[in-house]
Amino acid sequence: MSLPRSYGMWLACVGLGSLMACGPALQEVPNRYERGGIELLLDGYPLRGLPPVRAHFIAVVRMPKTLYESYGGCFAERWDFGDGAELRRERHCLEPTEQDPQGRVVLEFFAEHPFYRPGTYEVFFMLRPPDSAGPALIQGRIRVAVLSQGG
Repeated sequence: MSLPRSYGMWLACVGLGSLMACGPALQEVPNRYERGGIELLLDGYPLRGLPPVRAHFIAVVRMPKTLYESYGGCFAERWDFGDGAELRRERHCLEPTEQDPQGRVVLEFFAEHPFYRPGTYEVFFMLRPPDSAGPALIQGRIRVAVLSQGG
């Protein structure tokens, strides 16, 4: 399955002790996905830095209210951090944070993970029906870059 991509520009800052370097970074930001009337926006901070990078992630999901209600507000949530670690919540029940102008409910899922080794990590998020090994309702990815101290 091919995931849609968008591009973004942001300011990348890296610090070591009292030294700080900042500059523009144009990188692929594949963080917005749509499938079957469901929209997923993935974000995180920081997504770039020297080790250890303790990244905080948020997945904002918009879905039709009828779909939310059909699962009783409960979902199976999975984060794969790309370094062998993952977080699974097989029955995560939550209230919508709001309702958007199209009448969809807005749900927020959070995760936090430290990255210790330099490299680029693909962090995947997947949302499924509760207690199910069935297909994902929606999934997406976001990248984390852990820089080496020497360059």
